[in-house]
Amino acid sequence: MAAEPVDGPKRGLEALLLVLLVLLLVGVYGFVGRWMGPGEDAAILYSYSENLAHTGTISFYPGGPPAEGATDFLWMVLLSGFVKLGVDAHLAATLLSACAHLAIAATLARLAGTKDRRFFCAVAFGLFFLPGTCAAVVGFSPLVFGCFVLLQVRWYVERRPTALAWTGLLTCLIRPDGVVFTLPLLAAFLCFEREQRARALRRFVGCFALPGLVYFAWRLWYFEHWLPLPFYVKSGSRSFLGLFEKGALQLNLRYVLLFSPLLVLTGWKLRARAAGESARVLALAFALLLVPVLFYSTFQLTQNVGERFQYPLVLACLALPLVRRDPPARRGAWLACAGASLLCMLPFMVLHVLTNALLPLQTASPIGRELARLECGRTLALTQAGRLGYYSRWKCLDLWGLNTPEFTRRSPTAADLAPHAPDLIELHAGPQLYRQLARGGGTLPESIAHDWTTMTKNAYGFAQREGYEVLLVPYVREAGHARLYATLIPLCARLSDEFDLAERYGMFLIAPRSACREELRRVLLEHGGLTFEAYARRMRGG
Repeated sequence: MAAEPVDGPKRGLEALLLVLLVLLLVGVYGFVGRWMGPGEDAAILYSYSENLAHTGTISFYPGGPPAEGATDFLWMVLLSGFVKLGVDAHLAATLLSACAHLAIAATLARLAGTKDRRFFCAVAFGLFFLPGTCAAVVGFSPLVFGCFVLLQVRWYVERRPTALAWTGLLTCLIRPDGVVFTLPLLAAFLCFEREQRARALRRFVGCFALPGLVYFAWRLWYFEHWLPLPFYVKSGSRSFLGLFEKGALQLNLRYVLLFSPLLVLTGWKLRARAAGESARVLALAFALLLVPVLFYSTFQLTQNVGERFQYPLVLACLALPLVRRDPPARRGAWLACAGASLLCMLPFMVLHVLTNALLPLQTASPIGRELARLECGRTLALTQAGRLGYYSRWKCLDLWGLNTPEFTRRSPTAADLAPHAPDLIELHAGPQLYRQLARGGGTLPESIAHDWTTMTKNAYGFAQREGYEVLLVPYVREAGHARLYATLIPLCARLSDEFDLAERYGMFLIAPRSACREELRRVLLEHGGLTFEAYARRMRGG
């Protein structure tokens, strides 16, 4: 594919666009990412990465037993390597995302059959308007995962079975749900590439299946679980038709609808293709859209920051109209349809940007850092297992079970908590549940049902019977001194109840016999901690 000739003014424009792109990449992934810090679940993975780098064990807290709460295995290993080299885990995550951002734009340009730098820059700039960018900025891996999914599309189109097999393996190691994209792609390749089917099958077995089985056998031996712990916790109630989690299904269908201009373009272009080529594109749509939409609709998409689980679906919609043999794709029609979809996505993107802007105000990170400086007390039981655990470096019990295997399928009881005697218990719920806890006190009945309310009631009942002191700390610290934040908090609340942080409080319970009881109390009071009575008055507006 020869480079397209350009004259002097075009070269100048290309150079300017490339400079602006680099500045934007550095600003967004470097400075903005550093300022915001990690998201909640991203901090969980950082804990695993740093523990692996420093102790050689994949564990939730320093010195803890092996646990598989870090779903993104290869992502964790990559970050661990950077930590070993002295690079901060969050900086490493955002740098890798910046590289993936460029690689995605380059791969889409390759699928379009062009080396036009202006097209590449247009795609790269457009990617900033996807909510997945907000997830990458706070440390998640959707861009790296999506990049490898997109590379598989390239190898599928270029009929390269060895590259497809190895890339598929890496995709599945980055995230286990990579199999949802990889297996249908491998099957489609075998179906349509009859002239090299035997060779491709050997490559798929040798480069994908066998290494994958070795990895799976190792992780089963190491962790003693068939699947990562979050898969058990987030399997969902499947309240729609007994098959799907309603909220997840609605979100996935919304994405398909928003990017329907690109899908319509794909269908329109099928008319000019030979029957065999049309069938290949339809198989690609089946592998990249239909199967993943059905799969991701069976899970509770909690901590779906920047709607990161939908990012590969967006890339699929962008890639499908570009897939071609000859003649080259009509890039003008594609740019128009992609622009229309991004314009439809803009209100949702604004909402995610606003909520990301509130991240530096959240109290979890500074509380965790202050806990790390305390010489006394070392056991923390929590429901928000990310930043508190990551920054404190304390021994942590994840009451929800994302990282503590014994609580993955059932709620912890007093018998589970008593041997650990946590110095501090953190619970996260809403005002209504807090009122129930206040009325029930230590008489709340215990249950092992694995749901958030039961878990919270069990932990609170244990704490009350043991004489723990209760303080409620605002999820977002007071912002009256900052006009921007004071405006953003109610604005986010009006846009979506899900992002209303103004009345969200974390409940902290301090052990009466903790060696650092007074120090813990001081830290929490400094971050706006309230007694139950003061909290109730504030909720009443008193």
